[in-house]
Amino acid sequence: MKETQEITPTYIKGNGRDSFTEASYQKDISCRFGLENIIPQEEVLVEDKITPEKLYKTPQEGHFNVPDILRVRQVTNELIHHLDEALENLDDEIERETIMTYFSDDIYKLNMFLKINENFKDAICLLETAIIAQNASVYTRDKIIALQKFLEIMRNNIYMNNNTLDNCFDILEDAEFDLNAPMGDIDFAA
Repeated sequence: MKETQEITPTYIKGNGRDSFTEASYQKDISCRFGLENIIPQEEVLVEDKITPEKLYKTPQEGHFNVPDILRVRQVTNELIHHLDEALENLDDEIERETIMTYFSDDIYKLNMFLKINENFKDAICLLETAIIAQNASVYTRDKIIALQKFLEIMRNNIYMNNNTLDNCFDILEDAEFDLNAPMGDIDFAA
């Protein structure tokens, strides 16, 4: 005869309420129904932040219903990876500029997200304007780091508000990107 194991759930005290931890609840359910070998146990700590990738799991990679937030994070992570490589090759100007050329080509992948949010669309346009204006100049360390900060903000704020957009603008402006390049040939005195 099979013995049953008594499970005592683990409680966490906080905010005036007691609650089960996710791990103890899953263990309790698994043991009660004999599923301890079927359901994979995943340790979840209360202090851990849940990443969007964990929150929006999809059945398979490349699935057509992947949420926009995951697709944006995938593209921005790819762009940030280019910038990391450029920083690693900072002393080798030819290699750095070659990597930045790949980066410049890949920023247009963000155009598929123009309809997510008006401010996000404006942030994409800011980034593209900065890159187009920089096309004839070499990238300095400060400019590459500014682009990283900009993309990290975009990655984590796809539904950005006006203050976040202003912060993005300030980051590029402080790094001395020419954000007025499209109006450079206009004579306002006439």
